[in-house]
This record gives sequence, structure tokens and C-alpha cells, in this order.
Amino acid sequence: MEKELEIIEALWRDLGEKTDRNSPVEYPEMCLITFEEFRDYMLDFIDDMITYNLTSLKRNIHERRIGRNYRNGNKSKLWKI
Repeated sequence: MEKELEIIEALWRDLGEKTDRNSPVEYPEMCLITFEEFRDYMLDFIDDMITYNLTSLKRNIHERRIGRNYRNGNKSKLWKI
């Protein structure tokens, strides 16, 4: 749960900095964000995570195939996906 909170805090800071707004003097930690800004930011984040995870999954599958082909002595297919 601690890692998830770190991610949420990082996302909040990043979104607050992207909007380039000043906080009210009496509430320096507050940031007014519209639902549309939040929605678009989260959709971009989710899309980036899906892309990253798919890329990692493809790399993992490729590395397993390389290892399996090498162990089976099938060196001609060593680099094929």
C-alpha cells in the first residue's frame, strides 16, 4: 500500500505543477483542478501504463522464447519473435 501512496502523491504533484497555477496564500497545499483536467491526466497516465506494461510483456515473452530456443539447440530461431 505504501508504494501506491507514493505513486498517487507523485501524480498529484505532477498534475499540480502542469497546471501552472498559484495556490492561495492561506492554502499553499491546495490546487484547484477541474474534472476534465483530472480525467484527461488520468487517461493519459493509464494509457502510458498500459503501453509500458505491454512493451514489458512482449520483451519478457521474447526473452523466454530466446532462452527456450537456445536450450533446445534451435539457434536458427534465436532472434525471431
